[in-house]
Amino acid sequence: MNPIQFKPEPESARTAVAATFDLVGFTPFCEQEVFPKLVNRYLSHLFQTFDQAFVDPWRDHFKAPHELIQVRRPDFAKFTGNGALLLWFRNEEQALDAAFAASLVTALRDFQRRLPAVVSDWEQLWQCPPLPKTVRIGISGGSVHPLRTAAIRIFSESVDYTGDCLNRAFWLQNHCPEVGFIVDAALEPKVPGLIPLLARRVKETRTAPVFVFQEDYERATKAATEQVVQRFAAGAPA
Repeated sequence: MNPIQFKPEPESARTAVAATFDLVGFTPFCEQEVFPKLVNRYLSHLFQTFDQAFVDPWRDHFKAPHELIQVRRPDFAKFTGNGALLLWFRNEEQALDAAFAASLVTALRDFQRRLPAVVSDWEQLWQCPPLPKTVRIGISGGSVHPLRTAAIRIFSESVDYTGDCLNRAFWLQNHCPEVGFIVDAALEPKVPGLIPLLARRVKETRTAPVFVFQEDYERATKAATEQVVQRFAAGAPA
């Protein structure tokens, strides 16, 4: 096998918005006898569905614009083994402002809400046991650092990224499974239904201002009051 190698010279950091999602129940799905027969079909259909969250003029040419809830395609995307990591970079042509954050949150929220019904249709069509139907989502912003594979820049390739921005997105994704959609408050998305909270004990030590959807928070509080109270406090994002 080829070794994992990155060039040792530091790369210039890039400002980005990072979004991650995790398929709830994917690990138990991997343990089922039907997994080898279904996993490729399931993931193929899942990411085709997910792709509808992104603008594609050719694919969407004949669709009614009012039926689409979309955001521009990410600049970097990869499968993480049980979900995906997406990055949008800041540049002069495509500013990552509050309007962009609102579009991103709205599009990913729409995907999260539509997925259970879509997967239920697959289960009926394929006559198979239950499949993972829900996703947890975390969104953050900040600096990311490119990791390149070659020593000579002309042949180098950015194959991955690292940095606190990515870490925060993953932390928020996993911070409170009962809520399931958490946005870094620094992005300031103006989306109806979002409320400001303080995420407590993020990675055991941090407190982070965030936004969550009120309906998620109220549902989670009724179902798992103690867990939610431990993970959130009232407060306006700084």
